Amino acid sequence: MGSVFDRSYSTVNCNSVMPETDTKNLSEEIGVKILSYSQHSWDSECAPLPRSGHRVACDDKYLYSFGGYNPNIGTNVHPEWTPDRPLFRELWRYNILTHRWKKLPVQNIPRILASSSVVLSGTVLFVFGGTGAPFGEECSRDLYVCNLAQKDEELSFQVVPTTGDLPEPLYGQGVLLDQNYLYTVGGTSGYIFSNEIYRLDLGTQVWEHLKVQNPQSAPDARYRHELALYKGEIYMFGGGVNDSAFDLKKIPVFNPNKREWRTITTFPCKKGYPERRKSHSLVQVPSQPNLIIICGGNHGLEQHQDTWMFNIKSRHWHCLPLCSLTFGLHFHDSAITPSGKMITFGGIKSRIRSRREEERINDVYSAWVCIPPLSELCLEILVEAVPSLKSLSLDSLKEMGLPEKFLRRFIDNENTC
Repeated sequence: MGSVFDRSYSTVNCNSVMPETDTKNLSEEIGVKILSYSQHSWDSECAPLPRSGHRVACDDKYLYSFGGYNPNIGTNVHPEWTPDRPLFRELWRYNILTHRWKKLPVQNIPRILASSSVVLSGTVLFVFGGTGAPFGEECSRDLYVCNLAQKDEELSFQVVPTTGDLPEPLYGQGVLLDQNYLYTVGGTSGYIFSNEIYRLDLGTQVWEHLKVQNPQSAPDARYRHELALYKGEIYMFGGGVNDSAFDLKKIPVFNPNKREWRTITTFPCKKGYPERRKSHSLVQVPSQPNLIIICGGNHGLEQHQDTWMFNIKSRHWHCLPLCSLTFGLHFHDSAITPSGKMITFGGIKSRIRSRREEERINDVYSAWVCIPPLSELCLEILVEAVPSLKSLSLDSLKEMGLPEKFLRRFIDNENTC
């Protein structure tokens, strides 16, 4: 076992696992499902309550979930939740390997907790914008940061003092990080919708309004869209206003250097195009950033359960039927590990393609969206074969010969709710 883990493997080209490939046979051959969702089960009694409107981010070890909303939980469930209900003023951490949740004892958590934007850069978690409840009554344009590398008792959110041309307080905006710039695009106040673009220089902490040079080409204002960054340009996927959503046949693209919008025409697969949607999730494959994965979402009364891959280079859409859910899901969120495992948490679930019989969930689903390094496959198969590894001490794991780089993935501080 040690010799397998100690060898160095690079990630296989993700284009080799496109939907036209027989991924079922491939999954059977390597022993791990590729492009197929699996539901996680908890190894701890401590877990977040069902929610929607939260935001997640992850690294190779943890998924982090910030905020969220649920108006359907009684006050007797968790008395300490009462002051903030129906919002969740909390930050949760989920061990991706051991399936253990922990509610982090963070100080100074923002009060604005629904449809914020979250970005993880190294060990620093950025939280921007969002709304309180009722939606739109109070919105935020503050940027908060939390250094997750600190000890639990030292964890705290800090407001970043900024100047310049500040964006309007909004929620449901798209946010991404490009080197030293934080970009925010669109969003809503609950009454009006925006397509404005701002960026924050994280070095000078000065906001700048990027005034579009070709406003006639700008996309319609919207919220709950998703963004991707590729070769210095910002790609906008979906989003909507009120009960309508924008289609995905044409993708708006913004060039920050030229300050110009353009629109690219995409191409369908045999199953056609993904239906228009908002409140979906999006991840970008780290090893091949031209590959975009979107999941779920809604359009009016229609709830989507499908998952699609978009290749920016070829502009082709590909439906991923094995990676689709068995129910509609929106106002959830997804993140992706550096090795290419997409993780989806929470949201509003519907058994049928309408808003009847909806419920908020706290389920976690994951899927490899590319072939991971062999060391990751070995680790996952080992944990499935020997689940008791999750509860062993650090010394016991060392005695078994696990490499140092994997030991830290097993070990957490004591769980606290």
